Amino acid sequence: MKKLRELLRANRWFAVVLLLEAAVLASLAASLFGAPYRLQLTPADFENEYPQIAAVNEEAAALQIWNNNEDFTPPEDKAISFSTAGSAIHSGAYEVTVQYFSCETPDTPTFNALHSAGSLSFSSKSNPSAVRADTVTLDDCHRTITTRLWVNYGAKVQDLTATLTYGEGQLYLYGITLTEQPIYRLTRLVIFVLLAAVLDLALLQPGNVRDTLHAYQLAKRCNEKRVMFEAVRWGQRGARINSISPGIIVTPLAIDEFNGPRGDFYKNMFAKCPAGRPGTADEVGALAELVMGPAGAFVTGSDFLIDGGATASYFYGPLQPDLQE
Repeated sequence: MKKLRELLRANRWFAVVLLLEAAVLASLAASLFGAPYRLQLTPADFENEYPQIAAVNEEAAALQIWNNNEDFTPPEDKAISFSTAGSAIHSGAYEVTVQYFSCETPDTPTFNALHSAGSLSFSSKSNPSAVRADTVTLDDCHRTITTRLWVNYGAKVQDLTATLTYGEGQLYLYGITLTEQPIYRLTRLVIFVLLAAVLDLALLQPGNVRDTLHAYQLAKRCNEKRVMFEAVRWGQRGARINSISPGIIVTPLAIDEFNGPRGDFYKNMFAKCPAGRPGTADEVGALAELVMGPAGAFVTGSDFLIDGGATASYFYGPLQPDLQE
């Protein structure tokens, strides 16, 4: 433990990474003990834009669809479909069970393995990439059919939509049940532990971190990516996440640095950056006011570099390493 504490004190950036990993690990471990999530979709949950050929029966036990109305003209520009209004669902792996009945003719039921009365698919308009599921074909040879649905880790979909697309013949839809598979939680935890272990081992290799400045730069980059990740999650709650990366700002600590062993390094940076000087706390505050206020309402998931152009000069100006030698 003593050596570990010494390692963390000497490598603050690595300590931060371990802290973040521990927080995620604790969250994943806690999720193992929750009850499996279950979502039930009933026939009444489907919006019916085609009452001429479809209706929920009197017992509300099935959505019945059969194109037996001679006065009904199928739309030419789109498929005949019935969709749910949208349901909230957590991240995880789900088994989807569909109960239905289909046949070609209702009076004298005939069944054909090649006949499909329709299909069922799932989607989310607000977060389309978070939901993955195969389209289910509702053929005449089954009465109950199952498939798998995945909601990406960290996503909380508020508008999972089931869409029933009608083909031909007679189709009765009795219900759809989505049941979370707890094994996914354990698998997710194991994968995270393995990836974290590989990442930690890679970060600890001496050849991957040149010096303390490089370690600081890696930590800043991780912070930028974390802000982008959290902006997506907090955006679902109406919040914005941004970060500010100041350069050399005049503070009591910075003044000590100016007069310390690295003082010449900082003075050279000031002289060769476009602004020609260090920044002030008021200037950083002005940027924060812009980003956090009403004028920045459309800004989220961004990092703001306020360094007087020092970074730009490092890549394209007189602060380029090759020009310093």
